[in-house]
Amino acid sequence: MKILTDYDQLVGKTIAFAHMAQFADQITLATTDNEVLMADMESVDESLHDKEITVYSEGMVMNRLNYEPYLRKKLSEIGVFDLEAYKEERQKQMEEAKRKREEQKKINEIKEFERLKKKFEG
Repeated sequence: MKILTDYDQLVGKTIAFAHMAQFADQITLATTDNEVLMADMESVDESLHDKEITVYSEGMVMNRLNYEPYLRKKLSEIGVFDLEAYKEERQKQMEEAKRKREEQKKINEIKEFERLKKKFEG
């Protein structure tokens, strides 16, 4: 599962689900590769004719899915995107990144200790 943050990432993908409510400006697209892209259209000027599309960041997509039970349920039903599984996967990735940072920090501290020991004892 992946959240797309640029419309160019849709090139070559097959759309499995699209949600564009009649009076809403928000668009949700899900691919057969278990990827989700959300965007909305905003008016650029007062005439309401010129519109600009803004693709949501990962955080914005997560927020929308947390507060939109219809989208969350529909994406899960069709097997395209499971929010809970995505959260668990991201949590594991964050824990692994933290572990690697801590490991690298220890290595750096040992190197610094050895350098200082050599400098002051040598």
